[in-house]
Amino acid sequence: MMTAKSFDKFYAAVADGVARLLADNKNLVCVLLALNLPLFVHVYLMIEYSPLVVTDAVLFALMVAKLATEILIPRAVKEIREYREVYDNLDAATIEITHNESNLPFVIFILGESTNRNHMSIYGYDKPTTPNLQRRLDAGDLIVFGDCVSGATETMPSCQRMFTFYRNEMHDDGRPWYTYTNLFDILKAAGYHTAWLSNQEVTGIYGNVPRAYANRCDEKNFTTLHDTETTVYELDEKILPLLDASLAENSYAKNFYVLHLLGTHMNYRARYPDEFDVFRPEDESAEVPLQRKYQAAYDNAVLYNDFIVEQIIERFADKDALIFYVADHGENVFEDGEILGHGPYGDKWQFEIPALIWLSDKCKATRPDLCEKIAAAQNRPFMTDDLIHALLDLLEIHTPEFDSRKSLFSPDFDATRKRIYKDHEYRDGQLIPLSN
Repeated sequence: MMTAKSFDKFYAAVADGVARLLADNKNLVCVLLALNLPLFVHVYLMIEYSPLVVTDAVLFALMVAKLATEILIPRAVKEIREYREVYDNLDAATIEITHNESNLPFVIFILGESTNRNHMSIYGYDKPTTPNLQRRLDAGDLIVFGDCVSGATETMPSCQRMFTFYRNEMHDDGRPWYTYTNLFDILKAAGYHTAWLSNQEVTGIYGNVPRAYANRCDEKNFTTLHDTETTVYELDEKILPLLDASLAENSYAKNFYVLHLLGTHMNYRARYPDEFDVFRPEDESAEVPLQRKYQAAYDNAVLYNDFIVEQIIERFADKDALIFYVADHGENVFEDGEILGHGPYGDKWQFEIPALIWLSDKCKATRPDLCEKIAAAQNRPFMTDDLIHALLDLLEIHTPEFDSRKSLFSPDFDATRKRIYKDHEYRDGQLIPLSN
């Protein structure tokens, strides 16, 4: 069985093999086999064992061939080239620390997925989808940020911005995101042991950016070795044993963890076990029955996500710890009766995300100034393309690129910044065309 640790060498070997195949072999079937072997095994079985559906199988194979010619092959070539270019640039980075008073022993960043805060009861939703977080909020050890939006409405571009100094205003300057300094190299230079634990894909069209960050960390582990084309995913609870194992062996003075969840991503019903199948279609508001079914499944996924976040919090209750939960982007679940999911151009439902900070009792007792600093920021308008500034500010680490005006937690924070993505500005709870 292949381990996550050995995956890099495996992927590089596969990439080289596919590259050679594309350069030296014009046999389309060989290319397709290299890119999507399980799919062609399926086609072969259809032809071999189901004579009555041979025509359908052949048509299906031709359809896949067309797909491969127009999409899969160009995408594979692009992915291989980008994978190598990203790693070459990250390896060449030089880190300069200009200020470092960091001393928080445990900082945990929970990277959520596809979570629309308007479906969370701690944000005023009319169904009790976040009972654990509500209890934490009522106890006074949770801070909820009410006006946070994502820097992009897909995982890849959002993560590119969250963990580097690349931001939306830089989109048209021609400089790739991976040429900007990343958070993990900074943290390592500042003395933090860094770890990336993930229940998402190891690689693929949606996995290369998180994988690049994982490779910058001292420790990385994945619940499975699936890629973009895999349709079977693990429940987020599978990340908990990875965290437990890491904590059991931990002897570092300063630790920064990223826990990358599948959260509330489609397929919603696959995101939670049966015991969290609480909300029913008849509880929902959409006019169309099928839409109510999706909404109920999404609310159940939010309920399970609340459980997972609580399980993570409990593991740090006796430690000097801070946990920061932010979703990469939101989700539209027929909020307007038409759209399901998320995409590159987005809408307000895909931008409006939860952002929460939990502080342990030890952290609150020993760092009252930090607690006040965080509490003062909870109603400021923030976009996560400046997240790196906020995190470095919390940890009291500065580099030449750090700008206190871009940090959510700084008294210098520029609350007048326009939150722009592509050709729209997020303002007053709406996406407004820039022409307006």
